Amino acid sequence: MSNDFSNIPTGDVKITPKKIRSKHRLRMMIRLSEEAETVSDLAQLVGLRVPHASAEIRKMREEGLVSSDLITGSRGAKISLSERGWHSLNSDEWFKALLSLPI
Repeated sequence: MSNDFSNIPTGDVKITPKKIRSKHRLRMMIRLSEEAETVSDLAQLVGLRVPHASAEIRKMREEGLVSSDLITGSRGAKISLSERGWHSLNSDEWFKALLSLPI
């Protein structure tokens, strides 16, 4: 029996499991799925220094995963997941596992 689950056939729909590779990115996205946060609050909640959280938010913004309520670079802007970010999070294997297991 093969352990290759990369392309699981489900009728006409083909599901390709995805994984968000950075644990910090995943933790940030899970937190943003709960509510919008400022970069400094988000950094504190996920255990990152603000410059590192800011750099990751910038990458996620460039990839279209997050958006903010103020123009880019404004202090105090609330960051939230975009539609693409929600799709990315919902297709992540670990996020699905967290949803299915009681903590």
